[in-house]
Amino acid sequence: MKVSIITPTYNSEKTISDNIKSISSQTYRNIEHIIIDNFSTDSTKKIIEKYKNKNLKFFQKKTGIYEAMNYGIKKSNGKIIGIIGSDDIFQSTNSIHEIVKKFNRKNIDIYTGGVVYFKNNNYKKILRKYSFKNFNFSYFTRGLMPPHPSTFIKKDIYKKYGGYLKKYKIASDFEFLYRILKKNKNFFIEDKIIVRMRIGGVSTKGVSSVWKISKEIFDILKEKKVRFSKFRIYLRILYKLKQSFFINSDRLNINFNSSFYEKNVNKFRLINNIKEILHIKNYILVALNLAFLGSWIKLKKFNTDKIFFWPDGIFTKIIQREIKKIPGRDLINNFITPKYIKKIIVLGNCSTKNLNYLKEKFKNKIIKHINLPYESWENLYKLLPKKIKTNMGKNQLILITIPTPKQEMLALELSKKNSNYKIICIGGSLNIASGEEKATPDLMYKYNLEFLWRLKFDLFRRIKRLFVTLVYFVLGAISLSYNDIKIKKIN
Repeated sequence: MKVSIITPTYNSEKTISDNIKSISSQTYRNIEHIIIDNFSTDSTKKIIEKYKNKNLKFFQKKTGIYEAMNYGIKKSNGKIIGIIGSDDIFQSTNSIHEIVKKFNRKNIDIYTGGVVYFKNNNYKKILRKYSFKNFNFSYFTRGLMPPHPSTFIKKDIYKKYGGYLKKYKIASDFEFLYRILKKNKNFFIEDKIIVRMRIGGVSTKGVSSVWKISKEIFDILKEKKVRFSKFRIYLRILYKLKQSFFINSDRLNINFNSSFYEKNVNKFRLINNIKEILHIKNYILVALNLAFLGSWIKLKKFNTDKIFFWPDGIFTKIIQREIKKIPGRDLINNFITPKYIKKIIVLGNCSTKNLNYLKEKFKNKIIKHINLPYESWENLYKLLPKKIKTNMGKNQLILITIPTPKQEMLALELSKKNSNYKIICIGGSLNIASGEEKATPDLMYKYNLEFLWRLKFDLFRRIKRLFVTLVYFVLGAISLSYNDIKIKKIN
């Protein structure tokens, strides 16, 4: 039985990624995810397109939220329809599987579970639980309804009773659920959390949203000629306040997929002992320093899953104080290649002195140099031999000596089509190791001023680079981006 999940979006760049991951990670596989975007002006579309596959259908349509829902239903192929917001996620990877089992076993048309509310990205800190144990249709006259995001409905019901009325801007789901539950008694409601909702959406923006929803509920009940009390409907606020008390977060978090809780955690694998890298099949080894951190912020926190770091510079201490620095020159001086490495290929700058140093250090290894011009990393990738792009071989070690972040981006691109890759982004450290450039004086190194010492070489270019990376580094610190980095030490 196919399930269609419909998600309307508008400027959802901060939340849509987790929404998609939450749905794509469901153990029940016969799911299509339909996203209808109201021409977002941020990067929502770009993010969605990164995830596009046969189960994800993306449409852009100038429309309101309920019109988007109707459009998604029209485009759906599922027998069961679920609608969740772009900033909502499922409680468990088994949520859809459990819902489908209920439809099959109980032969129902409508299923409703519960929801919990959280704020910002603190998914495990539950502020409110919304779930009906014993639903009674009279609840509608009090302005209360089953939680819409955790309600799943057979498509035949939409065909029979129609969709959401676009004349209501914030409470059309109230009208829709009233309409179908009044006419169809074949539904099942259980006290089981299905969806986690982020506070701050259209219906949870505080006092103004309560006022707007209440006004529309009045209009809906009047239109349906239902007797009600405005005062009693406003009292539903007390019912919702009650949902914020006596919450057992530990119990509610038992089945929660915590990988989404760590959505913004960027795992940096830090090598304490460089010898440990020799035991890893594939790696990109990069200096964790000002240049990298600034570039990482500038390039929107690119994926570091394939990267191993060595700590190089004072700025790494902002992430973790007890990190002990390893200068790039020491790394290359002390680096021992295993016997199976037969060839070392240098991509980028490599002077005669550098080549002689490598030949002396790595005796019995073939040393090859491929010079690269001053170009974008994309153009540099095009210039590389096909054999390096797709068939690097497990017996080769690549040293990249171009500036950050070009060397890291080039290394990541090389890793995509190579089943074997061992890459060290050594940058200008090879010049210092070989004696091409003078090493930082001990006093300056002691006080973490080596980045200033290096300004004496190629002054204007390095001042410009230092300024740009420092600006982005500071922006990362101000936005607390480095708080989202989790260091995993490789000992």
